[in-house]
Parts: sequence; structure tokens; C-alpha cells
Amino acid sequence: RGGRWQKTTISQVLQNITYTGNLLLQKTFSQDPITKKLRWNNGELPQYYSEDTHEAIIDMETFQAVQDRLEHMREVLNSECYELRPFSRKLECSECGGHYARGRTKKDNGNVFYYWKCWKRKQYGGKGCKGRQISEIKLMAYSCDVLGWDAFDGYKFREIVEKIIVREDGLEFFLYDGTRKEIADVKRNHYSGKKKDKSQ
Repeated sequence: RGGRWQKTTISQVLQNITYTGNLLLQKTFSQDPITKKLRWNNGELPQYYSEDTHEAIIDMETFQAVQDRLEHMREVLNSECYELRPFSRKLECSECGGHYARGRTKKDNGNVFYYWKCWKRKQYGGKGCKGRQISEIKLMAYSCDVLGWDAFDGYKFREIVEKIIVREDGLEFFLYDGTRKEIADVKRNHYSGKKKDKSQ
């Protein structure tokens, strides 16, 4: 149709069991009956698997081989990249429910700063999502505050923290042990990837 292929779209195609002739029902759900905004079902509601519902365009063996390959790639990323990108797939936008993606910006003095932004806003700007941007330094500092650490540890962070919901006024931490903690963004004016107004 002339549109752009995005890596997230390709990932969804590779993991879509519908192409095998089977259906996984209730992959998404509407959390708010008024807005009817859909969210991915990550265990909040039961899912139902129905076999041979329609003609397949790929056999189950090939589909499963792809899933095994993707899982192997995740394991490689876990061991090699998460020390550099510990917040990958951990940050959730409070506005649209999407995940955050990492970006970088270079200041005039040559220093590079990393930030995290809702992938919809990163791809499509303000029309895609109004979710806020937050610096990586901030995320590490607040994580240390919540977890009681003196220094940030990427591997330990991924083992303990299930997800963080990024809100306009702070962060909401969900830990694997069931603990939920909130922290107000008292340093809202901290560097977030935007240039400061020199007149201030």
C-alpha cells in the first residue's frame, strides 16, 4: 500500500500465530469502556487458543522454528546488550500504553546524552503520542532511589523490576515480587534532551 515497514510491524508478523491457521483470542483488551482504547494482554485476562479455524499460509514447524530463533536472539541480547540498555522493554507510556525507545542527542560541547521516549512519539511526533520524554540519567537515579542502591546495576535492575510506567508527574515501578512503588519527578526541569532557553 506504499506505507513504511517498521521493525515492530515485522516482529508482529513473525510472531503472529494466525498465519498457521490457528487463533489466539483476546490478545488485546479494552481497559476503559468509555475510551475503548485497546491494550496488549500481558496476563491481565485469560487467552483462548483455537485450532484449525482457517486456511494456513505457513506450517506450524516453520512458525515454531522462527519462535525458537527469536528466543535465542533475546537470550543473546540479554547477555550482551542489557548492561548498555537496561530499560529496553521496561518503560511503558501512561498515555498510549506503548513501550519507550532509546534516543541520543549531542550538545554543542560534544557531550552525548541519552533519553527515552515513547516509540509512537519518536516515530510520528506529537500526533503519535503525547507521552513525555525522560533522560537516562534521571531513570537511573530514580531507580536507585526506589531500590535503595548507591549505584545503578543494569543486570540486577532487569531481574528485579518488571516495568516502569512513565507519567507526566513521575514514575510508577512494578517489581517482580509484587511490590508497586511511585516516585514523584521532583527534578522535572532536569535535562531531558531539549535545549534550555538561554533567557531563563
